[in-house]
Amino acid sequence: MGVEQSEVRVVSPHFKYSFLGVIGLTLLALGISLWLSIAYSHPDSNINGLIVTTDSMYKFGFGGIIGLLGGRTA
Repeated sequence: MGVEQSEVRVVSPHFKYSFLGVIGLTLLALGISLWLSIAYSHPDSNINGLIVTTDSMYKFGFGGIIGLLGGRTA
C-alpha cells in the first residue's frame, strides 16, 4: 500500500520562501498591531492610523496565506 509516484507533490523552494515570507510579515503586522493597541490606551490620530494600517496588513496577509494554499492545491 505504498504511495504512487503520481500522488506525491513536491513543493518548490520558491513557494516555500514566498509562503514563509507572507507568514512572517503577517505575524509581524499582527504583533505590532496588538502591541500598539495594548500600549496606547488612548491613542492620538497618528497612532490610531498606524493601528488601522497594521490591522489591514495582517488581514491581507491572512488572505494571502489562504490564496497561496488554495492556488497550491489546485
